[in-house]
Amino acid sequence: MSLPADINDRYVAAAEKAESGSEIIRRFANDPAGTLIPTESGPLPSLAEFLAQHGDALGNVPQLQTDVEGLKLYQQDLESEVDPLKGAYVLGRSVLWFRDVSVARAVPGRYDGDTAMLASYSVNTYGVGGGQLVWDATSNIGDNNGTVFQVTGVPVGRWVRLYRDHFIDGEQFGIVANGQDYANALEDAVGEASLAVSGAQGMRINLPRGKIGISRKIVQPNRVAIHGANGRGTIIQALDGFVDDCMIDGNNGTSSMFGSRLVDLWLDMRAQGGPDGRCIYTVAMQETCGLERVLLMNFNKYGMEYSSGYGGAAYVPLKDVEIFAGGMGTTPAAGIRINQVSLVGGFVLSVDGATIAGSPPGAATPYQLPVGISLVNDTFVGRGLHFEACADCVVSSGAGSVSIDTITGSSNGVVGSLVTLGSTWTGTLNVRNSLTNGAANHVKNNANGSVIPASAGMQPQITYPDKGQSAALGWVVFDASSIAVGAQCTIISKSSNIGGVLKTAVGRFTVQWAYSMPAGKSRSVGGGITNLNNTDPIKVVHTGSTTGGEFIEVRRKTGDSTWGDFDPQRMHLQFFGDRL
Repeated sequence: MSLPADINDRYVAAAEKAESGSEIIRRFANDPAGTLIPTESGPLPSLAEFLAQHGDALGNVPQLQTDVEGLKLYQQDLESEVDPLKGAYVLGRSVLWFRDVSVARAVPGRYDGDTAMLASYSVNTYGVGGGQLVWDATSNIGDNNGTVFQVTGVPVGRWVRLYRDHFIDGEQFGIVANGQDYANALEDAVGEASLAVSGAQGMRINLPRGKIGISRKIVQPNRVAIHGANGRGTIIQALDGFVDDCMIDGNNGTSSMFGSRLVDLWLDMRAQGGPDGRCIYTVAMQETCGLERVLLMNFNKYGMEYSSGYGGAAYVPLKDVEIFAGGMGTTPAAGIRINQVSLVGGFVLSVDGATIAGSPPGAATPYQLPVGISLVNDTFVGRGLHFEACADCVVSSGAGSVSIDTITGSSNGVVGSLVTLGSTWTGTLNVRNSLTNGAANHVKNNANGSVIPASAGMQPQITYPDKGQSAALGWVVFDASSIAVGAQCTIISKSSNIGGVLKTAVGRFTVQWAYSMPAGKSRSVGGGITNLNNTDPIKVVHTGSTTGGEFIEVRRKTGDSTWGDFDPQRMHLQFFGDRL
């Protein structure tokens, strides 16, 4: 073999060992005489050293010109920035570089396990949706537009994206969050996230910051969670001409759903979807599903509607949510609607922290939301609830319990009741810390017409039916001494729902309610009795009730068996029973 050919063979051997071919060529062409270039195949003389050793002998080497031209071609291939195969091929098994997904679909891998760096998802979005790809030479799974890519005309072999298998990035499927329609890309991401692996199912999709347009609903299947950047950082927006009546359809056929959450998102329906438009519609979400740090806005009918609860749904949690209805001229029916899930009220809706309002702040057309949260049946547990521009805030119509810890209205347009019990409602009610702040009533019971109005003041506890378990019905301390018949006794202290104490005769009093109590309800009286001007035994008899007051008789024992009517100087009474 001629010496130049030997040099060529050794250069190729060095290159195949993944040495830096460009550096070898540079030193071969530029190093002075006397230089030996170290390579893994042995020292290689520079061109100047080779000429110094062999001189005119080169003229007798017929392959020299061919070998020199070959070296030039090797250098061009190493420096190629156009063909992803050339530089990497000459250097052995170094990483390929793909500008975007279209290149990945045009270039197959060189061997099983070959790797490529994907610079971006598309040519117009550099830096978005890139990542590392690996060639699986035996795979024939479908191209899913995000984590698996098929090369055109290659039936077997796939480029597979390397990613952590506990979440998917929306950018991996080409979602840029620039307000354009990404319904297809979002569906592709959901499809990948819903797959079962080794018998386990469930994955999170992370969406980028910005606006993501959709032209049709997205079906959220079982065990797929969709996360945004934060509550107002990622907006999913219904585009003009949106064709469906909901944006997110939580659906698992006729089975229950678990782990299907929406987190850190803003869903803006923009008055699309027709008269039944809802941001979220679901038939089966339950434990580990629900919403967290989510804003629902500009819907035509409901912010969220929960339907039949297929599979025996028992509980769904919502946490830290905002619901603004009535924007863009819409006239919705309720912020949250829970249709009948259980015949006996066994399904539980839990809302931990929420603001629900009619028109959003600054809306051109103010709108009074008829109902904030509407339950046809079933049980509601709420904490930290705030309502604005709502005719009625929480409405429970059928069987089920209502338990609320802290509920407030607003002077911004709450005109009805914080809690309304329907005419056919049956169940229990327990409300702590009720502040109307503009609402007409704390509670209204349409079954019997009774109310606890705003005039009763802030209510620390409302319980129904009371069953003698609470003293929150009312209390009063009064002085009846030296009070004329037909006059009001001196009030020392009282609860806000006591209007006064009227003396009707000696030892006879009517404790007047500040607002009407329900008719036909049994109430009792008790509590401490203090008499400052007499040490004789005293007894109190509750002789009757009306919706406006309680009839009380006070008697003093003046002999071994003689009791007489008595006007006490200090009397403390507590009342027990139902206020609704």
